[in-house]
Amino acid sequence: EEFKGDWYNARFLKVAEAYPKYLELLDKYGYVDYDTAQLKALEYLRENSETRFKTILIDEFQDTDPLQFRIFELLMKHCDYFNGVGDVDQHIYAFRSSFRDYFQEMHDKYSCDIISLNVNYRSTQNIVDISDSFIKHQRNVYSKKELVSDNDRFNNPNFIMKSRHNETIS
Repeated sequence: EEFKGDWYNARFLKVAEAYPKYLELLDKYGYVDYDTAQLKALEYLRENSETRFKTILIDEFQDTDPLQFRIFELLMKHCDYFNGVGDVDQHIYAFRSSFRDYFQEMHDKYSCDIISLNVNYRSTQNIVDISDSFIKHQRNVYSKKELVSDNDRFNNPNFIMKSRHNETIS
């Protein structure tokens, strides 16, 4: 009741009221959005978990949400190999329910290895060092990162960049 009188909060109530109608329209016209595609995949895999896929690769694994993880677990029942690629120090999708540490969960549940990729090919060593100084105190115990850069071309006196007009920039 307190939300109804406040315009800012009342709009969230209207979204919640409209959502079942939105789902009904998606179903009526045979459409899916990202969330309903995942829900339908989960429903399908609960009844048909055996697939022809024997290898699973999940990119950006740190941003997996609980629904995606359930799909992954169902697929894993019949796979021979799985690989989750991501950054154990990065976690930006908590607003989308990605809040658990699935790297640690996978390690504990399946005795899998966590392999740290320590070379940063994008950033110079100065940037890697500054970033690492912010992150290292929050780093998980199992993270074995010791980041180094393989991108010091801007610190190289022989590095020459060309502009669009083929002018040399030093």
